[in-house]
Amino acid sequence: MNKRYLQLSIFHLHTIVQDLANIIGALGEDTPLSLELFIPIHKYMIIRTCAFYDEFEHQFLKHAKSNEIRFIKLEKIYAFILSKRNNYFPDIYNIRNYALAHNYRVKIGSEYHSIFEKQLHFTVPKSAPEISINIHLMDNFLSAVKTLYPEIHSIMEENILLPTENTGLGIIDENNCGNVMKEISDEIQRLADEKL
Repeated sequence: MNKRYLQLSIFHLHTIVQDLANIIGALGEDTPLSLELFIPIHKYMIIRTCAFYDEFEHQFLKHAKSNEIRFIKLEKIYAFILSKRNNYFPDIYNIRNYALAHNYRVKIGSEYHSIFEKQLHFTVPKSAPEISINIHLMDNFLSAVKTLYPEIHSIMEENILLPTENTGLGIIDENNCGNVMKEISDEIQRLADEKL
């Protein structure tokens, strides 16, 4: 068991759940949210939910794997969480794979078909109560991990380098944003008009 890998994985998992909980908290405020804003937020939440399960399966389980009783318990708890997730939201990966993270296409045989050619139905968390249940599943699972692996949680925030955001090294600001966009548009138009 590599504690550092587990530590980083747990940090990833907590960050994902905290991001989703923060969104739900903001959505729960008195300010109504337009459909135009809700749709991309909802898509982000679905993608992050899949990221949570991917991180757990492909990182945490891989590095925690052992014959220990607690690992066996962890697998049983995870199987329960997956059964509940798949019961309530069976299409969470399908919508992520076909409609959100990729190019709106479904592979049928060797051909890719547009999801807009047919009416597809995805059962995913959409309402506030459903999204809350989705987050509750992940959060409770993390509570179980904390109970089973207290030594990982005790060092979770040690030596974690949080990424910083860099927006183009400060090249684009409010004053020259319009100029940059015009330059891009002009060049694209020039290339489209160019005689070959």
